[in-house]
Amino acid sequence: KDAKREAVKDVPPQVVTCALADNTYTGIIREGPLGMQFLDCPDAKYVWNSGVVYQGPLVQSRIEGSGQFSWPDGSSYQGELKDGKRHGQGIYNASEGPGRYEGEWANGKREGIGKLFYSADGSAYYHGGWKDGKKHGHGRQVWPSGNIYEGDWAYGKMAGFGTMTWSTSAGSEQYVGQWVANQPDGQGTHTWLTVDLTKELVSPASPEHTITNNNTTTTPTTREPFVPKPSPLNHQQQMHNRYEGQWVQGKRHGKGIFYYANGAKYDGEWENHLKQGKGRHTFEDGSVYDGNFEADRMVDYKKPPAPEGPEIIARCTDISDLRPLLLPSDRAGFQATGGAGYQEKHKIYREVYNMVLRHLGELRELYGKYRAMVCRAGSDPLTLQSYQFWLLARDAGLLPPSLPLAQLLRSAFYGPRHHSEVAP
Repeated sequence: KDAKREAVKDVPPQVVTCALADNTYTGIIREGPLGMQFLDCPDAKYVWNSGVVYQGPLVQSRIEGSGQFSWPDGSSYQGELKDGKRHGQGIYNASEGPGRYEGEWANGKREGIGKLFYSADGSAYYHGGWKDGKKHGHGRQVWPSGNIYEGDWAYGKMAGFGTMTWSTSAGSEQYVGQWVANQPDGQGTHTWLTVDLTKELVSPASPEHTITNNNTTTTPTTREPFVPKPSPLNHQQQMHNRYEGQWVQGKRHGKGIFYYANGAKYDGEWENHLKQGKGRHTFEDGSVYDGNFEADRMVDYKKPPAPEGPEIIARCTDISDLRPLLLPSDRAGFQATGGAGYQEKHKIYREVYNMVLRHLGELRELYGKYRAMVCRAGSDPLTLQSYQFWLLARDAGLLPPSLPLAQLLRSAFYGPRHHSEVAP
């Protein structure tokens, strides 16, 4: 009799298939000390009459551990579960809408760090923090259009500090600053660019990187954009408009400075995207209006006398200084002709004046930057020294191996005016 009882005890639990309240269960049914039965199987299958299917472990009739759900519409989840809810690391594939989410869950909602894909090829996505199923914390979103936002989120909306970059027909625009409820609000800078930065901020060959939150690190399974680099010098030399100041609900409002592409500048008050109140406008020729503005217009503006235009340059240079710029010799074997097509003195001055005017803002920034480099005691703070000019020429790519420095200096210091200054 004792041997028979031992044989009964050694029989392993059997996998059965049975109906439970119109649902179907395939797995092991165990019996507790008091005769109560419960579902307990490391690899069970439970099919609801609605068509939902679960495959994975069941612990005392509770869904626990790593398993898989599938729904009749084609959606699926594979990953960690707790009390029947997505909890821990897991992957959800939707049949409609945003197609795939890879990351962390808590009590059935996205929580922690995760990546939500908006396109089948993975080019549009959000990667960052989540809370209660909404984007929260630091994250990066790339829209199907290619527009990019990277920064802070609060319960599904852009809020805090962040950078938005979007494409335009002329290149791209970028806003860097404070956000409230998906709109610029607070202090920020809006820049109009002549290059499309959205194409430079994403690189197919860029290495993967991780996002860390709450001491948890997640490495995405697909490529990630590289860290944005400063624009090349030739991009920085392009002219652009820029506004730096206060914003309210996506509009320039409060105090701010607008830098124009032609070198002009407005510093003053704004209201609803328009200049309104007290302000100071500096024109590209250096003249200034300081007064009141209404609806983007100067209230007490009086047109000054006609500017001298090119004659401003004529007073501080010599015609021979400009010949290398606008009248280079033709080396193609034809009869020598003026490079710009102008022979008259006033037309040459006009072209140089317009050229300087188009790039005045960037020229001022570059001049100030290199004038501050390697300053020597007693040197004129407003003059660019020769060695500072050499640094500028090097960084601008004007000194290839085939061009000796002496030849560059001869071109820069061309004309009798320079000769008289160097050797009076």
